[in-house]
Amino acid sequence: MSTVAESSIFASPESTPDPGGWPTREDVFAEDVGDTEYDGETSWQNEGSDTELDETGYGGAESGETYTYGAEYGQEDADHEEGDLEVDSETGYFEAADYAETDHEDADYEAADFENADYEDADYGEADYEDADYEDADYEDAQPVSVTPGRLLVKRHPLLRSHAGTPPDLLLEWNGMVEPSVVDVVVHLHGYAGQGAAMNIVKHKKPISGLDFTDPANPSTVGRTAPTLLILPRGHHQPKGNPARYTFPALTKPGALHRLIEDALARFGAATGTTVRRNRLILTAHSGGGAALMAILGHTDPDEVHTFDALYNDPKALIDWARKRMATGTGALRVLYRPGEGTARASERVATVVGGAASPNFRVERTRVPHNDIPRRFGWQLLADASANLRGGIVARESADELWTPQEGDGEYWGETAWESAEYLGESTSQECGCQHQERESFEEEGPRSVQCPPKFASRGLGACKPSQDDCKPAAPWSEMQQRFRQSCSLSTHRLDAKSAVDCACAFGDPRQVAMFSMARVIAAGPLAARLFAHFLGASGTEVTIDVADMIKRSAGVRDKIRKSIARGGTSGMTRIEQSEYRDSELQFAYGAIDCVQWRVLPPVAKDWRKKPATRLEISMLDYYEFHPARAGVSQCAHAACVELVARGQAKNFWTSGSAVVTLAEINARAAAPVRQPRERRNVVYQNTY
Repeated sequence: MSTVAESSIFASPESTPDPGGWPTREDVFAEDVGDTEYDGETSWQNEGSDTELDETGYGGAESGETYTYGAEYGQEDADHEEGDLEVDSETGYFEAADYAETDHEDADYEAADFENADYEDADYGEADYEDADYEDADYEDAQPVSVTPGRLLVKRHPLLRSHAGTPPDLLLEWNGMVEPSVVDVVVHLHGYAGQGAAMNIVKHKKPISGLDFTDPANPSTVGRTAPTLLILPRGHHQPKGNPARYTFPALTKPGALHRLIEDALARFGAATGTTVRRNRLILTAHSGGGAALMAILGHTDPDEVHTFDALYNDPKALIDWARKRMATGTGALRVLYRPGEGTARASERVATVVGGAASPNFRVERTRVPHNDIPRRFGWQLLADASANLRGGIVARESADELWTPQEGDGEYWGETAWESAEYLGESTSQECGCQHQERESFEEEGPRSVQCPPKFASRGLGACKPSQDDCKPAAPWSEMQQRFRQSCSLSTHRLDAKSAVDCACAFGDPRQVAMFSMARVIAAGPLAARLFAHFLGASGTEVTIDVADMIKRSAGVRDKIRKSIARGGTSGMTRIEQSEYRDSELQFAYGAIDCVQWRVLPPVAKDWRKKPATRLEISMLDYYEFHPARAGVSQCAHAACVELVARGQAKNFWTSGSAVVTLAEINARAAAPVRQPRERRNVVYQNTY
C-alpha cells in the first residue's frame, strides 16, 4: 500500500456518508475521491466504429494521388512498392481541374491568312532598341509560394518496415504557410491499442493524438499557426503477453528518429513544391508511448516534450533532459497525469525536479480527464503555447485524488500498468517516507531537511510482482512534527474543519493518542477496517488473511479491475487495486491499495473459456500494511503518528495475503443499480407578518 494514491489504511469512502464531519481517506484521512464509474468507452476508442475521417479531404486509405519515392531519399533498399504515398492536400487534385472543356480541335486556325501576312513590309530596322529604358520597366514582383494545409500517408515506409501492423506506416500533416524555408516538427508516440494488429493510425490514433492545429471540439478555435509538420508513425505490434502492446524499436536507436524526420521533410517538400529544413523539434507521447520517449531522450535533444499520462517507466532520461534545459533557460516540459494510477509515481518524481524552476514552461499537472482523452483535450493547447495555462480538467495540487476507472473496451489503457515494465516490478516509493535518495532532501512545508532513507527491498513477492515494503522512518522528531501541526491548529476557527481536527490532535497529543483519536473514524468505516488497524496497533506483526472471496463478492470495483486484466489475453495475469477503486468504504479503510493481484485459469482450460461462466479462476492477493507520512494532504499527521509508533515499537507493519477460487460468472457479476430514495415532501408554512 505505497503508491501515491494508495498508501495505507484510511481510505476515502466513495459512496458512504462521512459521519461526524471527519475527513475521508485518501491516505489515512483525505478528500473524497468520488464514485464516478465509466462504463462505456470513449467515442474515439470504439474499435467497431464506422466513423470515417474527413480532414482536409481524406476519405479513406485509397484516396488521393499516389506517388512513388525510391532511392532519391537515400533509401537504397527501398522497395518502390513500399514507397507508395497518399497525398491528401488542397493542392493535390489536379485531375479535378476542368481542362477538357476547352475545344482546341474546333479552333479555326486554318482561317487565319498567315500566307498573306506582309512580313516583308514590317519595318523592324527602325525599332530603336538602344533607347529602350529597361530600368524603368515596371516588373511585377514574383508571387510567394503558398502551401495549403494537407496530409500525406505512407502505406509502407522503408524505415518502419520492421514494425508489424496494419498500414499506413506513417501519417504526415501540415498547416497553411507562405514560402516556408524552415518548419517546426512534432513527432507523436502513441500508446497501446485494444484493436491489436488491426489498429489503424488514421482511424484509431490520429483523433486522440493531440496533433491538432485547432481545438478538435471546436474547430473554429485556432491553435498553432507557426509552420509545422506533424509526424505520426505507427508503432510495432508486439502482442507477446499483451495483445494491445505497441512499441517503437525502429525509432529508439540513435539516429533513427533523425532519419525519419529528414525523410518526412523531403516527402513534404516533394508534395508541396518547397525545400525546407527542420526548425524546432517537439516530442509528444501518450500512455505506453512514454517508454519509447525515455529511450529516445537518451540520445536526442528536443526543444519541447509533452507527455500525456505516459510516464509508466523510470523517468530518469526525462529528468536529465529537463535539468539541462532549465539550466540554459530554454525548452519546455509539460507532464499531465491522472493521480493514483501507474503514471503517478514517475510524474511526481519529475514534479520534484521541475517545481523549483517556477517556470510556466516546466510543469507537472494532474487531471480528471479520462486517460484516452487527455492528448485530445490538451495537445492542441500546448502546441499553440507551451507555457499556456491549460483549460478543461486540470486539478489543483490540493484537490482530492480522483482515480480513473478503466472504460469498457478501452484498449489504450489495457496492459499499460506499471506491472508491464520490468523496471517497476517491486519499485519502492521511498519519497513517500519523506525522502527521495540519500543525497536529496525532504520537501516538508517548513523547508528542506535531510532525512535517512532505508534500503527498500520487498521480502516477499507474488509471481513477478513484489509489493512495496518501505518501512518508513520518522522524518523528524515528534516534537518538531507537533510544532508544524500546532501552527495549523492555531489558524483554525471555532468550528474545526477535517484537516484542522486531525492537526489539533497531533499538536497536543502523543502518537498513541493520535492513533486512538483516529480509531473513531476507522470504526465508522466498518469492523473489518477497525480490526486491521487494531492489529497494527497491537504490534504483533503477524500476517493477516485477506478474504478474497468476500472482497470479490462485495466490491464491484475489484471485479471490474480483474475483468480488465483478463481482457488483455492469456490464461493468467497481474493487476493492482487502487484504494479508490473498491466502491466500498470498509474495504478502502481496511486494505488501502493492494499492490499484487494475480489471477489464473484453473485446468482444464477450454479454448473458449472466456465464454463459459463456469470457468474456475484462482485469485491471489499480496500487500504490505504500512503508512507514509510525507504525502501531501490532510492525512500527514495520522501517518506521521503511525510511523512514529512503529519506530517506538508500539505498532508494527504486517503482510496481508489471501487467495480464493471463483467462477467467471462471479467475476462478471454486475453491481445492482442503487435504488433512489423518494424525495421527502416538506410542507413549509410561512407566517404572515403583515
